[in-house]
Amino acid sequence: MTKVITIAPRFLIKNTFAHPIQVRQNSDPRPLAIVKPGQRKPIRYLSSGDRLQLRIATEAPEGLLTWSAPFNISDIGRTNVTLRRQTSRGEKTYLMRVETHLQGSSIFLIVARETEPWPIKLRNNTSLPFKFKQMRNPDDGGDPSVFVERELKPEDTVDYTWDWPTAREKLIQLTTGNLTLPRPIDIMAIGTQPPIKIPVS
Repeated sequence: MTKVITIAPRFLIKNTFAHPIQVRQNSDPRPLAIVKPGQRKPIRYLSSGDRLQLRIATEAPEGLLTWSAPFNISDIGRTNVTLRRQTSRGEKTYLMRVETHLQGSSIFLIVARETEPWPIKLRNNTSLPFKFKQMRNPDDGGDPSVFVERELKPEDTVDYTWDWPTAREKLIQLTTGNLTLPRPIDIMAIGTQPPIKIPVS
């Protein structure tokens, strides 16, 4: 009986997006690889002293390269990030899906354009205008400029995915006018959350 020993990379990434993507570790601005459409590449030279998080970007002229938010490469399952790409008509934003699978001792990351609905939908059934953003925890190391405040108009619906998906606790902060609601929204909470009284002038 013959014993077969297989040596394989720990992390591999496959690009099923229609455009080439660059990959880098969150803690290092230098790209680790450029992965063409349909191509699969191993991810090498990860710094073991930092969190195992990657960012992706499309190819762009110097000074216009925009990296996605980081995602954990050892978390099995699906993560959504937004990816901005320069086109002849200006900048275009894509909702991307990163699926992480374990096969033997190797972890496969499959990057694709998301074909399902956005993971979060905020619906305003009131007559009040709101603004919302993901709350930032300094312990997560998020870039403050990433946590963008967005409008949620009366009787309107906005699609959303987390600006910083690696945050340990994901909460949404709502404001209306000059008032910040005292309690953030926990998306993972099931059912109707306790009501919040909003003074109206």
